[in-house]
Amino acid sequence: MNASVKRLNPEDAGYSYTLPAEYYFSPETYRKELDVVFARSWIFAGHLSQVKEPGQFVKCRVGEEEIVVTRDKVGKLRAFYNVCRHRAHTLLQEDRGKVNVIACPYHAWTYNLDGTLRAARNCDNVRDFCKEEFNLQEAKVEEFCAFVWVNLDPDAESLASQAPDLEQRLLKSCPDLYKLKFAHRLSWDVKSNWKTAVDNFSECYHCAPAHPGFTDLVDMRTYTLATHGIWSIHVGPPGTSGNAPYQFTATDDRPQDYIAILLWPNLTIWIMPGAGNIGMLYMLPTGPETCIEHFDFYFMKETPSEEEWASIVYLRDVLQPEDIDLCEKVQKGLRSRSYRVGRLVVDKTRSGISEHATHHFQSLVLKAHNAA
Repeated sequence: MNASVKRLNPEDAGYSYTLPAEYYFSPETYRKELDVVFARSWIFAGHLSQVKEPGQFVKCRVGEEEIVVTRDKVGKLRAFYNVCRHRAHTLLQEDRGKVNVIACPYHAWTYNLDGTLRAARNCDNVRDFCKEEFNLQEAKVEEFCAFVWVNLDPDAESLASQAPDLEQRLLKSCPDLYKLKFAHRLSWDVKSNWKTAVDNFSECYHCAPAHPGFTDLVDMRTYTLATHGIWSIHVGPPGTSGNAPYQFTATDDRPQDYIAILLWPNLTIWIMPGAGNIGMLYMLPTGPETCIEHFDFYFMKETPSEEEWASIVYLRDVLQPEDIDLCEKVQKGLRSRSYRVGRLVVDKTRSGISEHATHHFQSLVLKAHNAA
């Protein structure tokens, strides 16, 4: 086949090439995706328990924007751009916490929890100064699946309508979903495009050669991978080798499968074997060939148990470093003059090592680009 017509085929996963390499390092593509992907999609902000009371807040990044989610005095969930309306200084500096008012550290303008300008020093002496003109700019916010989500597109359809079957699937593997509490965060600076990291998560074709500990944790013989709308799911029953990288106590109230879900565009949801838990690993673009990864852990208590710490340590010291090394070496290879596209390995049975979920994700990327 002529190289010029080797391309991603959204209609046929079984006969499809990858996205072109330049999608992973082009500055123009990076700038475009800030608009057509991140500014138009639902982005994870935190768990409902983190914004349960008025003034509790979490801060998240949407592309290059910072958004603060809080509850106002009457309990309404709000999302604001983290930018003072005076001279554009960032407002809240911490990732999470609790405040009575939102105050700018630069010139001390303060805002109520509903975003209205509360006080602006010396502005009583400014001609025709109108407080209502300088309320905080709001973003769309939604409660879904026990978590909080934001969207910069005021016309966006709800996340619940875009992923109507997701909550039921999460509750099946984590019945305590709404009782969880934030416990810990891990962070990494990664020298790869955000899509390189998502591509890597979306398949387990690489698991046997690259993750020997993981393939002891789960049974790869019965591993499955399926796609649904704007999400895909890995299910790995517990391994039977006796060589799992950490020990966990099985509980009768929930399945003990490893669950890993990719939710468009950049969130991965992990449920590990053991007691009630969810991990949120998400890739935040910082440039054409760089991203930050945060891994937020939610358990039944804010202080992880010994067993829960063991799972964190495994992810921190083994699994994530293995994946980051893979992604950074792929990113380097994407720059080679010898490479433009690759062939996705999608088998007829859509097995656990097939790359059909990678095709699914890359098709959503292409759809976002084409819609623009």
